[in-house]
Amino acid sequence: MSSLPRVYVTRQIPPEGLKILQESGQVQYELWDSDDVPVPRKELLQKVKGVDALLCVLTEKIDAELLDAAGSNLKVVSTMSVGFDHLSLEELKKRGIRVGYTPEVLTDAVAELTVALLLATSRRLIEAAHEAKTPELASMINAEYVILPHIASASYSTRNEMSSLAANNLLLGLRGQPMIKELAL
Repeated sequence: MSSLPRVYVTRQIPPEGLKILQESGQVQYELWDSDDVPVPRKELLQKVKGVDALLCVLTEKIDAELLDAAGSNLKVVSTMSVGFDHLSLEELKKRGIRVGYTPEVLTDAVAELTVALLLATSRRLIEAAHEAKTPELASMINAEYVILPHIASASYSTRNEMSSLAANNLLLGLRGQPMIKELAL
């Protein structure tokens, strides 16, 4: 039986975050192996029993019920999210559980998406794309498809950055060191 701290990861996070946990050699973790379906609440309440740390996303409600289920071993919650409305900060503070999060990681993606929406609206790109797909226009320009440029939202590298920050927050919290991004409770 390993004496390493136990971590439950509530979602299949991008590889960079998992790699940090694996290569640290400082934790053993169990993973809900889905990146698009949240862990069912009933299963989550079972999986967190006795864990030392929890790496979650915003779909998991971290409240008194979950904290009770986890027990007194839980020392750190690291959320791979900018927001923290899903966390019961009062309960976490009362229990002395440290909380790491990933603020500002999506700032560029949000700005890019805003610019994309402004351009799409001002240039009527949705209408133009629809028109470009009509047989009359396609035959006029002698092409089956017209490719319109766009600005991507949260990229794969942004998701990797978020998972890396969440994993590092978790490891630092378990060591009792200051987290890179820690909520002041």
